[in-house]
Amino acid sequence: MAKTETLKIRMALEAEGEGILSAPGLDTTGAVTLFFRQIVTRRGLPLKARIPNDETPEAFREARETPAAPLLGRENRHSGNAQGLSLAG
Repeated sequence: MAKTETLKIRMALEAEGEGILSAPGLDTTGAVTLFFRQIVTRRGLPLKARIPNDETPEAFREARETPAAPLLGRENRHSGNAQGLSLAG
């Protein structure tokens, strides 16, 4: 028997995620199914989930309170122009 669930996701996060998923041809349902298949296959989360050490909350607090410094540029692979640093893998 099919079971329908409602996921609560912020609209901006959902829109950005759907844009990324559309590149390989996935939709939200396909991505959630893939995620759950990986949980079953690995018998756990398919990503590293860690409990922060005692220093982490303090580092986050300091980061929030410290004014942002300009990001260092990196070479654009296609045009050679400098771009902001990306934190994406």
